[in-house]
Amino acid sequence: MEQDSVIYHVAEDLSRGKPRGNTRLPGSGPARSRRIDDRNRRYSDPVDPAAFDALAEPFLRKAAEWAAREGFTTIDRYTCTPEVIARVEAQMGVTFPEQYKAFMTRYGGGMFGYLELFRPVDPDAPETDLDIRSENDLEFPDRDFIAVAPVGTGDYWGFPVTDGRCHEQIWFHFHDGYERKLVAADFLEFVAEHGLKSSSDRALELRNQ
Repeated sequence: MEQDSVIYHVAEDLSRGKPRGNTRLPGSGPARSRRIDDRNRRYSDPVDPAAFDALAEPFLRKAAEWAAREGFTTIDRYTCTPEVIARVEAQMGVTFPEQYKAFMTRYGGGMFGYLELFRPVDPDAPETDLDIRSENDLEFPDRDFIAVAPVGTGDYWGFPVTDGRCHEQIWFHFHDGYERKLVAADFLEFVAEHGLKSSSDRALELRNQ
């Protein structure tokens, strides 16, 4: 689902002579801004939760209508409590960003539009899919990176980690090396761009800028 988007961004970088890796996403420089919630906002500015709720509300409404009509949901809403999140943090030895924790209690993990989100799962519960601890135990046991979503190409989106604390920013981790690329200033911006929009939507926006 996301492969076309990844190819598009990599091709765009290469066409501009930009290296893959620890590069800043186009638009993140001090002289450039991008649109979100019908206004200009710098990458360094956090997404306001109320603004995200406003963006998500039409999508949630359509998802509910689709589920009622077709019996198929595009939003799983696997929510969890702050107590479960704290237990998972303790087991993993990391502290998640506040936005991620608030999102998991309000909207939950699992499928959210065009994304699948790893979620904190009660350590006493049976093993399940998209468990953030199990996924990261397997893929990133050193805890220098916490994956929060699979791209679908063997790559991951997630938070870099310093001294046990996750950064707010979301980075793209390439599976064929240690290269990473900044994609969002925070978790809500990431979900707004990749969960509420398809890869085709984003490609059209880039083309029209």
